[in-house]
Amino acid sequence: MVIHLMGPSKTYNLRPCERCGFKPQAGIFKTCLDCFLDGHSLYRYEYDVSYLKLVFKRSGSCSIRDCRPVNQVVETTYRLLED
Repeated sequence: MVIHLMGPSKTYNLRPCERCGFKPQAGIFKTCLDCFLDGHSLYRYEYDVSYLKLVFKRSGSCSIRDCRPVNQVVETTYRLLED
């Protein structure tokens, strides 16, 4: 399962997912990986990379900043999901 933010979309008229029950709409949701990917590939975002690597990597795929601890990220996502 994936917790993610979904912005406005043109696919709101789709039926709910048979696996997780997700019906596309804007907001923060917990969905199955198939709904999250929506036919696209999964990319891994890299943190704490060198500035040189940042300059030559695809835009939006990495950051020179440190990553937050996993438990903090999970706690924050569940809090946002509940709110």
